[in-house]
Amino acid sequence: MKPVRPPNEADQYSDTQPSQRVDSTRWPLALAQRWHAVLMDDGTGALCLLSDQPIDRALLQLAEHRARRPVRWQHCDTPTLDALLDDTQQGARALDAIDQDHVAVESEVLEDLDALLANSAD
Repeated sequence: MKPVRPPNEADQYSDTQPSQRVDSTRWPLALAQRWHAVLMDDGTGALCLLSDQPIDRALLQLAEHRARRPVRWQHCDTPTLDALLDDTQQGARALDAIDQDHVAVESEVLEDLDALLANSAD
């Protein structure tokens, strides 16, 4: 089994290997942090749960239930897992900031539309 490493920028441009990514849709950050385990998609659709702990069959079943397909367990060293968790958390914060900006812009647009409609009704 190949050792899993955190994805890096060079992987995005590699034609020889599929890019690995954290699957935070099926395994949200809160679960990843709680169980100190990250669900990875290897780029071919195969999923593995990375953990720095010995195999936990109940946790693996939970991951398979959430993913609705088989998930394999893969041991990972703690620094790599921590780096994946940190990257995932930073990505989630960036998405939250974008969402907040979007809501603010949406509010401004609605206010402008309301003003236009009020002016056209006069």
